[in-house]
Amino acid sequence: MRSPLFLTLLWIFVASCTAPQNKQVKSDQVARAASDSVALAIRQGFSWAAAESSVVNKPPPPVLNSRIINPLFPPEKLFGIWAIDLSAPHADFWLDEDAFYLAEADEEGNRPYIIDEDSIKIYYKNFTARGKIVRATGDTLVLHFNEGEESCYLRWKE
Repeated sequence: MRSPLFLTLLWIFVASCTAPQNKQVKSDQVARAASDSVALAIRQGFSWAAAESSVVNKPPPPVLNSRIINPLFPPEKLFGIWAIDLSAPHADFWLDEDAFYLAEADEEGNRPYIIDEDSIKIYYKNFTARGKIVRATGDTLVLHFNEGEESCYLRWKE
């Protein structure tokens, strides 16, 4: 017969070997995360690559319609086809009352958005891009997204 002390020590040893280990989270990675779900995955201990992969970061796309709430800028100054470089072969995006269309070869196509005062949220399958509308003059649209630099877009001339 085994002593109670031996059984207690054995239980502590087994419990410590099978307990989940705390993974080191790098705060600079969380700060660089482009979306809330990537930051959450990093905080939960996933590596940077795993956090950005579609296996970890796969929330269902929101089912909503694009809308504008209390706009600080008139919608007609926001809607249109926009490009950073007008000499480029194509524009960067198209914004209208129904959706945000990104001019990239991806499978997402048009995305719903919400503009509330000067903030804009664009809902992709795997993340939500959050930005601020800095200026909208009709010919120029300045946006600031996800803690990056401001981007100045010019109205695409057809």
